[in-house]
Amino acid sequence: MRSLFITLNDINANYSGGSVCSLRNLRLLSELGETDTFVINSNKIEKVISSVFLLFPPFSIIAFVKIINRINRTKPDIVFFDTSLLGRLVKFLYKRKGLKTIVFFHNVEIDYLDVRFGKSANKYLYSWLCKYNESLSLKYSHSSICLNKRDQDRLETIYSIQPEFIVPITLNSTYAWGDMIEKYRSDNKQNKSLLFVGSLNRSNYISVKWFIDNVMTVLDKSIQLTIIGKDFETKRTEFESDRITVIGTSDNLEEYYFKSMCVISPIFEGAGMKVKIAEALMYGCVIAASDEALEGYETNNQSVFRCNNIEEFKMAIQNISESDNLYELKQASRLLFEKHYSDKSAADIFHKAVNN
Repeated sequence: MRSLFITLNDINANYSGGSVCSLRNLRLLSELGETDTFVINSNKIEKVISSVFLLFPPFSIIAFVKIINRINRTKPDIVFFDTSLLGRLVKFLYKRKGLKTIVFFHNVEIDYLDVRFGKSANKYLYSWLCKYNESLSLKYSHSSICLNKRDQDRLETIYSIQPEFIVPITLNSTYAWGDMIEKYRSDNKQNKSLLFVGSLNRSNYISVKWFIDNVMTVLDKSIQLTIIGKDFETKRTEFESDRITVIGTSDNLEEYYFKSMCVISPIFEGAGMKVKIAEALMYGCVIAASDEALEGYETNNQSVFRCNNIEEFKMAIQNISESDNLYELKQASRLLFEKHYSDKSAADIFHKAVNN
């Protein structure tokens, strides 16, 4: 089977949750046969012109034509849309080419715009284009996939159609658990470091600031916080102190995961699933996170603590710091990952969706 994989994400980037998920989709799709890849990008002028053709930026009419030319040349059996925002192209391929199309919903984009833009006036034009294209993606795709039940239900509420398949965030682990045991045992077991991982955006900034202002102030003074993620170094002056270290952009996250006592994720708004939760589970991390951060995830009531206010975060972190079986808690996280969030666990349902 020959496939064309179309994405808006930089699949060579590891700092973006969307890019990590896109790369997972490409990996699993490639298991079914030869896969060609088209990454959409455009300049500012093309982005402005996009809306004239009812396309959602950065998808432009130039990219539209290039994709059609690629399809005419390579003649794929399946076109996999790694985004729900290319509805006009999905419809075109359905009406004019009769091609089988699969659409993957990274989140409910119309809802994500509220997180991305807040009260900005730009949101309203984007919202109209988003809703128009998402509706076409659902209507004209042969098969559609979303990340969790919340998104599936929400899409049905908005568009009266729901994706047929749910495939959660999964990762391809680079470490066997035995290797991770040795890595963990070599670290300082008295470490009291919390870890926040996420790129600098509006939602993550608000979350980190809330945690520093409200939770760090009530925790034992021995507990430290490390903040790591693309562009967060720009907030070093604002956040860094004797108890808070801002690393910011880093190409190597694993050492921070291994050395942390607990990964925190105090996210209170968002859409889709948070890739960093799966990543933390992969590295066998204990997690204290909000319901929003854990949306779509199974939890084990051992190593994943649900916290939605100051007191719940305080109690969870205090219990973790006083635990005499931190290694067993880390092992429970890793087992949860292997059961639900490794690529192997999702391969069957993903392949079924493609072959549907």
